[in-house]
Amino acid sequence: MANWKSTDRKRKPAIVVSKFGKVGDEEITHVLKVIDETYERLEPHEVNLLDLYVFEKSSAVDAFMTKETKDVGVISSFFGESFFALHDAYRGISRIILCLERMKNLPRLVQRGGIRHEVGHSVLHGSLLYYILPLPSALSEIVTRFGISRGHAVNLLYLISIAVKDYEVSRLLYAKGYVEDQAAYVKYLLRVTEDDRITWMISRGNKLAEIFHLVSPNLMLFIVNTFHHLKGKPRRYGCGAAAHFYSNYEHRLLIKPLLLDTPSK
Repeated sequence: MANWKSTDRKRKPAIVVSKFGKVGDEEITHVLKVIDETYERLEPHEVNLLDLYVFEKSSAVDAFMTKETKDVGVISSFFGESFFALHDAYRGISRIILCLERMKNLPRLVQRGGIRHEVGHSVLHGSLLYYILPLPSALSEIVTRFGISRGHAVNLLYLISIAVKDYEVSRLLYAKGYVEDQAAYVKYLLRVTEDDRITWMISRGNKLAEIFHLVSPNLMLFIVNTFHHLKGKPRRYGCGAAAHFYSNYEHRLLIKPLLLDTPSK
């Protein structure tokens, strides 16, 4: 692991970069340029320091997150295996984690969209408080009534919190003019992979498993982003995202009527 620090007199925060594996300076320069530009546009904010972890291999990211979540006492499952960019503040400081192996074949627009999304999290959710989630009484009642395990309840609460935080980030980025890259990023997240098909087939018939599949972060992110911000906008990529969604996910969407009836603000 190599460490170095990037600062600019005109900009905050300071960015402490940690490299894991073979990570070239060219990749770091590109990432820092996107991060710096995003922080500048998202001003004013209170971020003074950012940890940036850049991994060469996806296996190294997964191993690190497994150990890290255990070390800090996270009790929910880890749902980020398919993401090339992640954000957390488990240790009280915003941290963005990037995986070059997952990024390398993606269009630059998608890469920028994902990086900016995590920068948005660092601006809005850079405190440990956003990761302390007491189980609401309503959810506790459901757990008791239907005999759902506490572990499943915690995971469901975690996924819901991700959807809420992603919605807040989408609102912020949209307000600052980041639309095209965010639409591209969401369309990438909504790609139907072989793992998606296998997971859905395994889930069929198990109502609880079906719920977790339906409340996946990718699906929730796409719903709130597309229908709240792109609905009704005369943008070609917005319509394309909606069309992609309906053709691939309509049969899986249980909460579609609620979201479609929600007016855009």
